[in-house]
Amino acid sequence: MSGGKSAGCGGDRVELGEKKSRPKKTRGERDSVAKGRLERLSAFVNNGLVVAVCCLLTILGLAAFFNLHREEMDAERLYTPSDAQSFKDREYVDSMFGHSSVQDRIIIAGREGQNLLDKNAAKSNLLSFMELWEGIENQTIHYEGQPVRLMDICYRPMESLPCRLYSILDAWDYNKTLLEEDNDVLGTINSDVKDSFGISINKELVLWGLEKQGETISGAEVFLLAIDLHHDLERIGGASQDPRVRAWDNELVDSIVNRWDHPHLRGYVSNFRAVDIESNIALNSDIKFLGLAFLLIVIYSHVVLFRNSPIYCKSQLALVSVISVLMSITTAFGLALFLRVAMNSVVKSLIFLLLGLGMDDTFVIMGSYFSTDENLPVEERMGLTMMNAGSSILVTSVTDFLAFCVGTFTKMPSVQVFCLYAAIGIFFDFLYQVTFFVAFVAWDARREERCRRGAVAGASKPPPKKLDSKSAKSCSSSEDAALGFPIPSFGVSKGIRWTEKFGSPSVNHIPSGIDDSARSIKPIGEPTDFPEPSNNQNLKKIVSNRPAVPNKKLFGKGAYDPKAKTLAARLVGDWLPNILLNPWGTSGALLIEIALLGLAVQGCSKVYMDFQYRDWFTPEGSWLHSAFEIEDKFFHGEQNPFGIFTREPADGKPYFEHQDALIKLAQEIRNDPYVAPLPDVVSWYEVYSDWLVESTHAHELVDFRAPNVTAFNEWLMEFLLTPDGRQFMPDVRFDPQGSKIIATRIDGYTRNIKDGSYAIRCVDSLRETASRAAPELDPVAYHFMFLYIDGFRIMKWETIRNVIIGGVAVFAVTLLVLANVSAALLVVLMVALTDVMLLGFMWYADLTFNPVTSINVVIALGIAVDYSAHVAHSFLVAEGSNRQRVQESLSKIGVEVFNGGFTTGLAMLALLAARHYVFRVFCKMMLVIIVAGLWHGLVVLPVLLSIVGPKSYSATNR
Repeated sequence: MSGGKSAGCGGDRVELGEKKSRPKKTRGERDSVAKGRLERLSAFVNNGLVVAVCCLLTILGLAAFFNLHREEMDAERLYTPSDAQSFKDREYVDSMFGHSSVQDRIIIAGREGQNLLDKNAAKSNLLSFMELWEGIENQTIHYEGQPVRLMDICYRPMESLPCRLYSILDAWDYNKTLLEEDNDVLGTINSDVKDSFGISINKELVLWGLEKQGETISGAEVFLLAIDLHHDLERIGGASQDPRVRAWDNELVDSIVNRWDHPHLRGYVSNFRAVDIESNIALNSDIKFLGLAFLLIVIYSHVVLFRNSPIYCKSQLALVSVISVLMSITTAFGLALFLRVAMNSVVKSLIFLLLGLGMDDTFVIMGSYFSTDENLPVEERMGLTMMNAGSSILVTSVTDFLAFCVGTFTKMPSVQVFCLYAAIGIFFDFLYQVTFFVAFVAWDARREERCRRGAVAGASKPPPKKLDSKSAKSCSSSEDAALGFPIPSFGVSKGIRWTEKFGSPSVNHIPSGIDDSARSIKPIGEPTDFPEPSNNQNLKKIVSNRPAVPNKKLFGKGAYDPKAKTLAARLVGDWLPNILLNPWGTSGALLIEIALLGLAVQGCSKVYMDFQYRDWFTPEGSWLHSAFEIEDKFFHGEQNPFGIFTREPADGKPYFEHQDALIKLAQEIRNDPYVAPLPDVVSWYEVYSDWLVESTHAHELVDFRAPNVTAFNEWLMEFLLTPDGRQFMPDVRFDPQGSKIIATRIDGYTRNIKDGSYAIRCVDSLRETASRAAPELDPVAYHFMFLYIDGFRIMKWETIRNVIIGGVAVFAVTLLVLANVSAALLVVLMVALTDVMLLGFMWYADLTFNPVTSINVVIALGIAVDYSAHVAHSFLVAEGSNRQRVQESLSKIGVEVFNGGFTTGLAMLALLAARHYVFRVFCKMMLVIIVAGLWHGLVVLPVLLSIVGPKSYSATNR
């Protein structure tokens, strides 16, 4: 019997221990499985418990947001990898020299651009400048109950030394009386003016826009007062700052920019460290546009979901969808903060993006709902809705989620954090759309069902009980008997509805002899062999109990047709395919795509890297932006100060043995092509050597140098206490015993930083020059701006890597969900073309490749796939020829794709008036992503599918 047939079965018998292999599911079957699960999900969410759970998660997210809220506001922590060389250099510099001082620049210019040193006005203008200085010197604020004045926070090389100041007022020792007694101020200015440390002042640094007659200064357009402030950094509110200095600076800005009212002069204050502060103020101010974005989206969503009937109108669900999106944002941000991931300025723009993406899912769900048969029970109707819409939004949500997950592996902190927040936001947006929002759709569907049966809108009458197949076969009520003939059952046969097998019933099957009012009744199944009724009164009674479907319009006259297409549906679902699928339309679309692609490639070839942090992150119209404009006009452009910091010699020998290296280091740095000739490189050793020649130790020198290490160190300490040497006291560090030098510093300025590529070459050149000139001293070239430049240098390759990995991830997920290689390749092609057009647009929009724009390039992967994946999935489900399937896919999903893109665009339009660079760039680039994504998803992809589209699921199964 081991090889025979089973006696009682017609099939093969399976022996014990023998495994029977399962037949491999086809692509269409796998898609059906996914749809079936989503259909079961709709039945699960159709209760209040799911809504309660969603609300509970939102409350937990809200609690985490308020209790764990932390925001990173230090730009270098956002745009520079933690393992960058500049972070290591800063650690050494801070350990040896402390935090670098900051400089306030008070800029005084004429209101009409006049010559401030005109012989008739020079003294008056200088006296006004002196009075302003006296106000600054005496300015007092209170911090934590203690008075703070300039003398308390200014930078001093030693406690006993004066504050480090630079201005033409040094000519009169900052004494108003001396200036008033000076009858030849121009003569004094043209003399050898020394600062409080006895160092001659370079007048081109304190008088801008100089006019000269020969070597004599005769005019200037700007007075400059530079004040160095001690900067004892603390981490406060996500930013590194000195709270006393910041409070004093705020008062300084207010007194000069807002309160100093001079008839002929205007004051400005420049402080590079204030860029972060002003940047965050502008960002928080621009958040107010979020309210406008919500308003625009709610209005448009109401229009999209509006139906001119009190029964079929779904505008009320637009507000539910917006609430769902807000819940997803709240939960996502709360979870991210719970995971100790701090927010930042870039993440704030994500709110606008998630708002648009959430509404996209809503339109797909509601589009699927509207396409179902209104006569089906609510449970079945919602099952069909989620079976069709759920799989479509699942495709886009999973691809978005994975695209952003890939972005978290970058070294760029701002991109990493943005992508993490975005991935969590996408997850909760999908979760709440298919649970919270769908639950409200189901409840509204019950309202619609009651209204169609004659209940007043808002009535709480429960829906009729659904009959099972057993009950349906024998159901006969007293109302049915009153008709005078038996009503046969047309319910369920072997689990298949009559309407699914034979189509919708017709009222024309009602026998003759019954008046026309009976024809408004829509029976469940198709009746057979009705006997003549004994009377019409019983039927009228039933009709009064089961009224006809109300179809009165909210506006206008006549009956409302729930199956009538909206204008947008006709535009995208009917007119667009009719245009695209004729030879002229197909050819035109492809030619336009080729032209656009050519322009994009041309733009891509011209896009360059740049990161003007100071100019871009300072909002236009702010006091700081105005000061930077004056600096750029009269000074030397965007020059960056820097320091060359030497270490303790690796060979263990004292600095006395490395004097040649110190000389060579200063000379090589001075000759570096990226170092500015003005201000000159200042080396403590060069000034020390000059002092030795003129000091009382000159007769003891050997070859103009100290004879031994002891003399070298002792005379150096003596030099640092002289007027010539006091300024260099912070630049030379001795060991605790004071017996040897362990670190030194040389200061200089870079040339004007033209763009990001120039900045990278400049930093590399300084590091290479310093290392080559004095390798035994292991020098470090550092300024805090180098932190941004080091982050900038890896941005290009990090972005390329993220785009490639993200593209592969999008293809893998699209292939997994669509289960079709050709369709997945076409979708990824549309995403790639969208990204190319985005990069090309950057050049035409005067945008450069920088950390902010690179984020949007990565975002484009997740956003652009939405528009194409919906259409591709619908195309695979449709049957018929390629052209018919394209028309059906656009008819079914096209308007939802368009509405989703349009709402995301509305959210972006709200940012057009934003002041901050991050929001303005995000707005521009997202609009391009949306337009290009819609173009490729609704025009180019359908054209290609009509030509080379893959087979449908059903055709593949056959």
